[in-house]
Amino acid sequence: MTAKQSSLIWANRHIGAKGTIIHMHRALRKLELTPSIILTMILLPILCDGILWINLPAITGLWASIFDYWITNLNLDGDVSYATIKLLRHKILMPYPDLIAITPQHVTIWLNLIIVLLLFALSELLPKRWLPFNYLLKAGLIIQLSASLYFFLSPNHAPHDLGSYLVGVMTFGMYLMFFIPIFLTLVYYIFDISFWRKCIVTFLTLGYFLIALPFQYMLHAYIISEYSMIFMPVLYVLFGVLLDTLMFVCWYSWAMSWNGKEYVV
Repeated sequence: MTAKQSSLIWANRHIGAKGTIIHMHRALRKLELTPSIILTMILLPILCDGILWINLPAITGLWASIFDYWITNLNLDGDVSYATIKLLRHKILMPYPDLIAITPQHVTIWLNLIIVLLLFALSELLPKRWLPFNYLLKAGLIIQLSASLYFFLSPNHAPHDLGSYLVGVMTFGMYLMFFIPIFLTLVYYIFDISFWRKCIVTFLTLGYFLIALPFQYMLHAYIISEYSMIFMPVLYVLFGVLLDTLMFVCWYSWAMSWNGKEYVV
């Protein structure tokens, strides 16, 4: 075999049957931490968390305004209150909707139990293509069933009042926003992706939580105060911290779906 033939074979090994280039599978690629990537991993989290830290009063003020708007327009019996929380040894005032929520009455517990059992039976009739939704539905029904049993045993005692619940989830949301750039450093900034794309993904993710958190937990406050505290467990487990975590994963997955550099085998 001549050198020319050998070179032609080596060149054609990267060409598929349709004449397209065969790219290396992502699982086989090696990460190369170049100086620019390392610099981004250090500076971008500091920049983002620094911006959040400087604008903490503006953020909590925005959240308080959103709570006040909905409390007023929904004609709810309550107001915006503030709880002192610690963030890196720095005390901040966390706003939350200060609404009245009472423990469920006996008839509410029975009604909730009957509906839960009925929906659980109907869930068995759902087609197999709805299996992911069916799992989520049954998880929620089991949580509601446990809440009904709890209030049967302790009808006049709730483990958490609405105020402490809202302060806890809003505080988690605040901490999550500060940890997002750190999480992205470990799972996104390590890749050879342009700096502007990393900035866009980070600020879009932070912007989402900045707006979504007060609306999400204002809805929690409305449901619990206007209907019953029996819905607090399912709201917390499926539509609270878990939902926030899944939304971060969604933003990350969307960012990783962008076209990037291709590597030949």
